[in-house]
Amino acid sequence: MKRLTYGDKIYTRLILNGRNVVEFIMDNISTMSELLGELRLKTREFKGLAKLYIRNMTQGWSIERPFMIYPYNMTRENRNLFSSDGTYTEKVRMRHHWEEYY
Repeated sequence: MKRLTYGDKIYTRLILNGRNVVEFIMDNISTMSELLGELRLKTREFKGLAKLYIRNMTQGWSIERPFMIYPYNMTRENRNLFSSDGTYTEKVRMRHHWEEYY
């Protein structure tokens, strides 16, 4: 992965379903993790597989890669609460054979 340096002018564009959903320029980040964190904050209302384009205007390089957007409330703990169509499903605890059934 390409390197970022604090102060570099970074242009970022995210395309989802053929349209630009997020586009911004930043110069106050120093790692790709910071950039992706900012991108996640700006895409909370979207979900799906998008195309991410990042261009370092200072150093002159660019990259394009797939980027999966999850709904804002999808965390590791509750990912299995959602069905494939994004609707909420109640989490059910499986009972073990030694537990009493009431």
